[in-house]
Amino acid sequence: MKINDLIKLAAKAYPDRFVTEYWDFKKSRLDSGGSGDTLAEFIAIELSETFGPKENSKNQLIEAIRVMDRAKENIGDVSFALEQKLDELYRKKGK
Repeated sequence: MKINDLIKLAAKAYPDRFVTEYWDFKKSRLDSGGSGDTLAEFIAIELSETFGPKENSKNQLIEAIRVMDRAKENIGDVSFALEQKLDELYRKKGK
């Protein structure tokens, strides 16, 4: 698997394929352009920075999944903290 293939795979799953806005397929590298969607940019960055060109497709996909799962957990932790703060504010308002 080549990095362009991995980026295309991610773009198919992402709304409006915005991941491709941050990727130069001719040069197989990040592109500073973009649509202003920083999550799409983050995905392109993470996939490119953790891509192992000498690895087989299976190992490349395992690493990509690991990186995306770690990001998902981190975002989930932030969301949970925000929810906790919101709950705290509602409890104070109710008193």
